[in-house]
Amino acid sequence: MVREDPALHDAIVMLWELAESRSHETQQVLDGSISVQHRLLTMLFADIHGFTALGQVVFESYLNAFLFDFIERADEIIRRHGGEFADQGDGFLALFAGEQHPERATLAALEVRDAFLEVRAAAADRDDTFNSVGLGIAAATECVALLRRERALRPVQRVVGHAISVVAAVAKQRTRRTEISVRIDEATASMLPDGLVQVSPATELHIDKLDRTLRLHTVDALAPRNARQTPKTVATARDSSPQRPPTSLARSTPVDTPATSSAGYMMPPRDQAERPADDAPIHIVFAAADPSNLARLRVEQEAREIEDTLRLARSRDRFLLTRRSALRAEDLSQLLLDVAPNVVHFSGHGTETGGLCFEDRAGNALVVSAHALGSLFREFAGSVRCVVLNACWSLPQANAIAAHVPFVIAMHADIGDDAAIAFAIGLYQALGAGKSFPEAYRLGCVQIGLAGMDDEARTPILLGRSVAQPE
Repeated sequence: MVREDPALHDAIVMLWELAESRSHETQQVLDGSISVQHRLLTMLFADIHGFTALGQVVFESYLNAFLFDFIERADEIIRRHGGEFADQGDGFLALFAGEQHPERATLAALEVRDAFLEVRAAAADRDDTFNSVGLGIAAATECVALLRRERALRPVQRVVGHAISVVAAVAKQRTRRTEISVRIDEATASMLPDGLVQVSPATELHIDKLDRTLRLHTVDALAPRNARQTPKTVATARDSSPQRPPTSLARSTPVDTPATSSAGYMMPPRDQAERPADDAPIHIVFAAADPSNLARLRVEQEAREIEDTLRLARSRDRFLLTRRSALRAEDLSQLLLDVAPNVVHFSGHGTETGGLCFEDRAGNALVVSAHALGSLFREFAGSVRCVVLNACWSLPQANAIAAHVPFVIAMHADIGDDAAIAFAIGLYQALGAGKSFPEAYRLGCVQIGLAGMDDEARTPILLGRSVAQPE
């Protein structure tokens, strides 16, 4: 029965992987490689209502422009108010810590709401169907556990607390699709300076998924300036001094600890922009699968070319390269857990039916679906910033992964070994020179042409924010 239902099979596989991950990380807490601290934080979650249905009736280019514009403006607003931002596909998650975190989160939520109205109005000038979408923003304040991985290549943190589940559920609630609302829980409302914002009386909302009844306030607008009072600082025994906001926030798998066992989010390096920060190390995973029952590929040569290119790069000291060959599906998830890479480069075969070919235990091809790959990278959206699928017919897989990763490069048709290797050389030459991911992608395409294969220079496709395809 399980074999006849791919969705059920994928769900069972994910549950097993989740259980294995929890067991592994719980042991790390016990042996001291992960430390646990507690902080009082305010979390924001935003969700665009009706976005999936919108994608079925408007041009993809219009849809992408609308989403990218909103996410970029929201990112800027959250950071300006001292929060940490993580793209969540058709919404985002943000974390506020330190002084006046409920106040900063609430003010940021109001600005994001106003920005959404402007972006939607601009999109509606092209296609009035955009007026059919809405936005839910929720804020909740709670003392949560911060799990810090002490012996990682770069320190990462995971946030564990009920507030994450609460804000996600509240943001998705709506009475109509076009509703645009900002809701905060009782804890957040009680910590706001008197007269800062106009809030409605508390109403009760029962969230069936959580089996909880919440008391929520709707935030309407800033209060008149002459009604505002001096902000008050909130401190607790567990957060008695101002805290610097932790690094960037993104979704990951839960961790069970003695303190709590609710939903968890990983906090990877702060920078999520197109161009990596000048001093930030970049960890690349080169993962290759060359099943024995398929046409052989020159994946080892590709790996050597990438290694040599990075070794000669101007900023070579920033790059760390981890290589893995004869890749099985379970190897990829373990690599992502162990290494927390920024760039994942897959070299191998793709299929026209929408899957990537990994190796089974006998060395033969095992096709992994686009849906399964998207689900996997959803759990590592915090650390992975770019995925390169240097495999034929890998665009469907890229579309699934791009919902969770800022940049994904794929091949929309067949690509030969020589062209694939040339693309990799150009891509990592550019990254080694400090170029952004879109710039590196374009130079990879140029390199294919310079190698005398102009007909294949258009095969690579980049999915991501504000990207342009090569001429």
